[in-house]
Amino acid sequence: MQFNQNNAGRILSALLILLTAAILISGCTDILFEPSESGSGSLAGAYSDYGYIQIWTCPSGASVYVNGEYLGETTDVDDLFVQVGSGSHKLEIYKQGYEPYLEYLYISPGETVARDIFLENNYYNPYPDSDPVWTPAPTWTWEPDPTYSGPVYVAPTRPIY
Repeated sequence: MQFNQNNAGRILSALLILLTAAILISGCTDILFEPSESGSGSLAGAYSDYGYIQIWTCPSGASVYVNGEYLGETTDVDDLFVQVGSGSHKLEIYKQGYEPYLEYLYISPGETVARDIFLENNYYNPYPDSDPVWTPAPTWTWEPDPTYSGPVYVAPTRPIY
């Protein structure tokens, strides 16, 4: 094979294509660092399994915690995306003046779990130590006397539309 400018261009373009393919393929792997209880941590592996939690709240500005770790606040413009390892996770959402939200999620590898969460407003309870008292609605306890011969009055009823 004779070396000339035409062959050099073909070899250079083939090497460029191989280099581009190698870069693209190497970007498909992800190595996650998982801290251990001692704090040293370990590599999860060359092909880590992870998924995502997509969170939207009404009202916005709620603090989001996954497995007890603060991950940020929700906005009214975008959803909050959280990358987590596959497995079980504890999702907690807090906002002052609203009831806390708690949910346990199981995330499969490559799965995105979307949650649209409407937080419930804390209402003012003047008696915080007492439980609400439920009283049943009054029931009809009077039965007509069958021996009564007087006029019978029909109570007005609500019209049916």
